[in-house]
Amino acid sequence: LILTRDNLATQQLCVDCAHAILDAARCSIRINASEDIENGNLPSPITSSDDRPKKLYAGGEGDDGIAQGTTLTFAMMELCLCVMVRQMPQINSAQMKSKSLAPLHMRRFGRLPVESANLIRSGIQLLVNVPSLCSSNGRLIILPSILYLIIGFIRESARVDENSVVPDLPPGHLTTVATTALQALRNLASAPPTDATLSSWVTMMQSALYSILLLCDGEYRKDECVLMLSCVVLASVAPRQVVLGHRESFHRLVRLIRGQLNSEHSQIVSKTLQSLSSLFARRDINGPFISSLGRDVFNVVRPLVTGDDVLTKVK
Repeated sequence: LILTRDNLATQQLCVDCAHAILDAARCSIRINASEDIENGNLPSPITSSDDRPKKLYAGGEGDDGIAQGTTLTFAMMELCLCVMVRQMPQINSAQMKSKSLAPLHMRRFGRLPVESANLIRSGIQLLVNVPSLCSSNGRLIILPSILYLIIGFIRESARVDENSVVPDLPPGHLTTVATTALQALRNLASAPPTDATLSSWVTMMQSALYSILLLCDGEYRKDECVLMLSCVVLASVAPRQVVLGHRESFHRLVRLIRGQLNSEHSQIVSKTLQSLSSLFARRDINGPFISSLGRDVFNVVRPLVTGDDVLTKVK
């Protein structure tokens, strides 16, 4: 009910409260997982045994599903979805396909007020920490929804207003929301499970990478540099099988990077070269990338370091 109000300050307070609840839940999980409760050793020596809670939240939700009304995970996911769709209705593409809801205003990131952008950023930061409440199986249940929302923000960040003669943002520019979405994607991709759920997790992350690459085929105007940066962020931290385990994704990523290296915008070429350094630095995956893109990088860099007036060219 609170999130249906138009006042952004009220919505921000609600999200801040959810962050506090999540922090408390994670603290409870850590304490519950330690031996302090059984041994009677609390971190704070001033807390007496009478003040000690008899039962702490233990987390590990999801083994029996994520049920509405009985799990903190469901409540957090629902709150995040409400906040995000409230600010960016097109994030829920299924809803936007409805004839009754199609006229909803398509809000551009370049035109979002600062308050809305900060609210979305807080929502994404909350969303990416929700899996910490779940068991390994529970994380697999909510991961597709989390990735769907994050990829939705990446898609809208890359979208260029077709009705605008002059773009709202310069090519390759990352908004506050886009930067937060990429950080969230990085956090998720860099934390693979260590149990039997790894195979399913890898498949989901491969699907996420492929989904971002497919955005390049969209008929709408798009900033492919934003999509390239998103893919490289994921590929720079994800396990090897996520990056190289799907051949079509690898070839699509190579074509996308090559296209940005040949961009007419110097800032895009610069960002692409910086991004490639993170891929070339990974010994477990750099071979195929160097083999496929080494010549292209050389052709871009060579004119900058040869001939006269090198310093001016580099600048």
